[in-house]
Amino acid sequence: MSTTDASLHCDACRITWLTKADFDRLLAETERRFRPDTLSALESECRQRQKDLVAQAFEDGATVQYYDCPECGSQMSRRAFAQASGIIVNHCVEHGLLLGDADLSQALDFIRRGGEILTINRQVEDLEKELAEAIGQERDAEERARRAGAGGMPIFIAML
Repeated sequence: MSTTDASLHCDACRITWLTKADFDRLLAETERRFRPDTLSALESECRQRQKDLVAQAFEDGATVQYYDCPECGSQMSRRAFAQASGIIVNHCVEHGLLLGDADLSQALDFIRRGGEILTINRQVEDLEKELAEAIGQERDAEERARRAGAGGMPIFIAML
């Protein structure tokens, strides 16, 4: 592995190790340049990446590569980089991230083009769904209570 100012890079494996601090600094230094039209294009690209990941998972003989953390030796977990990105990274909770060259480039491009907004939008959508489900459960409980002849206060009150 060769050392750079913020990472270790293995040319043979085409992967880069970034500590949490290095990755946070890299993201903070990434200049954000986006407009609504480019944000829409980024959203489409992310959806396609997610579809490609699903398709790859169902290919015959598909395997997932797990890596050990270069600092502590524990097996790293695979997780999505930003909820909406369609980019998977290998992550050690305590030490950092291991990314393929394409993944690192895509992650920085995602941030540069406004991906944080897409992530926030996805989180808002998820919260709206949860709230709608809670309201639906409350209405169902009220309807069951009404049919059973019970009156008074609803059984479930959504907390906002």
